[in-house]
Amino acid sequence: MSRIELAALEAAVRALPEQVTRELRSRLRQLPVALRRGGLAPTLASLLARQGDPHNATIAREITRIVDPDTTPEALLESLTSASNAHYVAASRRAELAALWLKRLAEARYDAAARPDPVQTDPSDDSPRSPAAKSATGEGT
Repeated sequence: MSRIELAALEAAVRALPEQVTRELRSRLRQLPVALRRGGLAPTLASLLARQGDPHNATIAREITRIVDPDTTPEALLESLTSASNAHYVAASRRAELAALWLKRLAEARYDAAARPDPVQTDPSDDSPRSPAAKSATGEGT
């Protein structure tokens, strides 16, 4: 894993809440495609135009943090409009990596929250038992 990929992963871990909503997961699923199809500047401009939505503001802030941690999303957008081709490509690559890690982590956290806990506890017993253990002992039938 490259240094840039590792930075993108670390930012994704810091940025995402433990409980990912269905809406946030959906937005983050679309982000890599939006960056690839539209480019970094148009995608960032779109997120900034709809900042009334807290998900858009968060996504814009986290993408900016990966691309240039010392700036704001608005300042990054301004700098991208006059950036050299090499700088724009490098910034876009970092944003795409961040978007992929945000998407992967959001899916994992959403799926983990949606999955029932495999270990259930019996209120009258202090030891955890799995559903398989309960049926083997004849409990719950």
